[in-house]
Amino acid sequence: MSSRIPKIIILSVVVVVLSALFHWLGAVQFIPWHIGYSDIAPFFQKTLEPGLPYIDKLVEYPVMTGMFIQAMGFAGKTFNGYYMGSAMVFILLTGVSSYFLLKMAAQDAHGHVLYFWALAPSMFLFSVYNWDVLALFFVVLALYALRSGRYYRVSAFLALGFSTKFYPVIYMLPLLIIAPLTKRGKLIIVLAFLLVVAAINVPFMIAHYPGWFYFFSFNAARMPNVDSLWNVLGVMIPSLGDVKAINRITLALFLLSSLWLCGILRKGEVEAGFFGVTLLFLLFSKVFSPQYLLWLLPFFALVLPPSKKLFYALELSNAVVLFSTLSFLFRDVPGSLLTTYVFVVARHCLLVFTFISLLYTLRRQGRVELLFSSLRGRLLALS
Repeated sequence: MSSRIPKIIILSVVVVVLSALFHWLGAVQFIPWHIGYSDIAPFFQKTLEPGLPYIDKLVEYPVMTGMFIQAMGFAGKTFNGYYMGSAMVFILLTGVSSYFLLKMAAQDAHGHVLYFWALAPSMFLFSVYNWDVLALFFVVLALYALRSGRYYRVSAFLALGFSTKFYPVIYMLPLLIIAPLTKRGKLIIVLAFLLVVAAINVPFMIAHYPGWFYFFSFNAARMPNVDSLWNVLGVMIPSLGDVKAINRITLALFLLSSLWLCGILRKGEVEAGFFGVTLLFLLFSKVFSPQYLLWLLPFFALVLPPSKKLFYALELSNAVVLFSTLSFLFRDVPGSLLTTYVFVVARHCLLVFTFISLLYTLRRQGRVELLFSSLRGRLLALS
């Protein structure tokens, strides 16, 4: 084991500890509440409500996240116990994720894991902001299984991620199209995904289907959030106020662009496909919470390390969006909404540039074929 690995793991853990402290100081109002805000703190009240999530009370997150929240409340008893228990799990999972990322990275690329993962500003701001670290852990395990060609394990980990935060389901598309699999192999990974999803979700579906389905109905009816590009566009184009139309447009844009990407990537470039569809999801999603930038960190560390100027420009624009949005929502600070809009556009421009950089790098390395015929052939192979 490289001597740098334990140090980088320790640094990643320290950053999450500092994140937990920062958000706890906000929760107890030692610092302004809206500055140290996290979604985790207010959900303690949800754990105090009688009954089980999905069966007796509604939760706007997938099953594994809702049950994790409830378990932390049950084990912690008090707010501090709930919060500390949650933080300890995030600290542990981040340390383990760091270990697997370092195992995947070449020895001379450990610096990428250090700068674009362990010491990323997003790791400090968001590792204890929401529950994304839970899903991110399963994504890292899926990437690790991918390196060894154990595709059924990849799909099982993605199923766990889907049942935690939904977004890992998008990786099934490049897995099915780009991975060097036979039709039987594709059937196996689909079945593995469905079996894991069913094992976790079906008991809640049977017990109280409306409660289980609330996550999907809530997000389908949800308008673009303040810090989403679709909200900025809605200010300029009032006809975009129809949430059903936005849902159709965003889904079509994401699926078409993702199919195109999967069609032009050479067979076996699954990691690049994962990275690409993550960028496309962020570019077209009607909801963009600032912690979503965490989703990119494993790929910055493993697939395409960005220039530090691009990386920190993206991180800075996202941090400005976070704090200006919180200032608008909780303090109605003059000028904060305009600041949010400006930096939402800046963040999106940087994400577009990141996507173009990915395509350019892959093209230069001969890992992409800019031909529509390759897309047609792979889609036919799926049928």
